[in-house]
Amino acid sequence: MIKIGKSYIVNEKESARLCADISLDDYSFTIWFSVNNEQKEYLSGGISDPFVMAVLPLVLGEEGGGKTEDFL
Repeated sequence: MIKIGKSYIVNEKESARLCADISLDDYSFTIWFSVNNEQKEYLSGGISDPFVMAVLPLVLGEEGGGKTEDFL
């Protein structure tokens, strides 16, 4: 089972990251999208849509029983 946590924004010196914590069975990791400071105002925390798209190839490849290209 895959779980995608609520997204959150991390500010750094010259950039900002939209992050979400992901768990897949017993494995946990963080995925992020990074933008420079000029675009950080367009990030929106609390949504998971971009992260669903990011992990879709992983889920289709493992649980879909085939290669990702087979489903696209």
